[in-house]
Amino acid sequence: MSQTSASTWMCELQHQGLLALDGPDAERFLQGQVTCDVRELDSRQTRIGLQCDLKGRILTSFRAWRDGDEKIVLRMHRELVDTTCDALGKYAVFFKVTLTNISDAYLGIGIAGPDARSRVEALVGGAPEADGQFWHNHHHRVIQLDPERFECWLAADQAPALIRQLLEHCGVKPASAWQLLDIRAGHAEITPQTRGQFTPQALNYQCQNAISFRKGCYTGQEVVARLHYKAKLKRVMFRCDLRELASLPAPGSVIEYPVAGTLVTAASDGDTNEGLVVAGRDLDSASLLPLPYSLPEEEA
Repeated sequence: MSQTSASTWMCELQHQGLLALDGPDAERFLQGQVTCDVRELDSRQTRIGLQCDLKGRILTSFRAWRDGDEKIVLRMHRELVDTTCDALGKYAVFFKVTLTNISDAYLGIGIAGPDARSRVEALVGGAPEADGQFWHNHHHRVIQLDPERFECWLAADQAPALIRQLLEHCGVKPASAWQLLDIRAGHAEITPQTRGQFTPQALNYQCQNAISFRKGCYTGQEVVARLHYKAKLKRVMFRCDLRELASLPAPGSVIEYPVAGTLVTAASDGDTNEGLVVAGRDLDSASLLPLPYSLPEEEA
């Protein structure tokens, strides 16, 4: 099968890694550190969340799942795993919890396309039932991002043989193709270049169920809550067509054309360039593309 013509394809998620929190206090510890309500995690449900600084700026974005009664795993940008481990570790000494970079224990792959579900089920023996849900067996973990997109974390020792099996039935694309799908989903993963630059609301995380306004305190909570209840956001994140750019700027770059704002992330599939840009709410540009969610009017 051609690696470029297949409608269902895979890519390696080498840009992402895993941080494990293990111990009887893992949930209680994390609940006081991040924006999402960790108590909502169960054997199937995942959550997007954020770790912020005291000024309410995002240090790390992640997707969390429960990997046992006393273990929670956070998937985030690979270059931020050790940084996040060190930052959280300063507070973990007061809890019965161990933080470990387990990125090398798994190989992350993305599978996308109309046959994605059947390919995942054939590969590992099962799949989640709905968007945002988690499935696992003794060796592998799978998250359904949408009906045609699955994030898989394969046990490292079994991954090479499984990938050879998978390539008999689907094509291959670079990780940028996966990042382009994230952009179309309106999701901006924090990278080392954007760490500490943005508030959660500037990146539309309140539209992605990544912030609980009912849970207790966490670092940065006062600022995040004030932005939600009292402030009017002057800048939010837009999805933009960047085909007119000869090359894609680095995350965190200030751009003037074709829209004026701060680039959060950008990707290309060879035919099109797209990015997520933080800009003023009054932005009027032919380069704007639709997002899969609406920005709340009360925060306009």
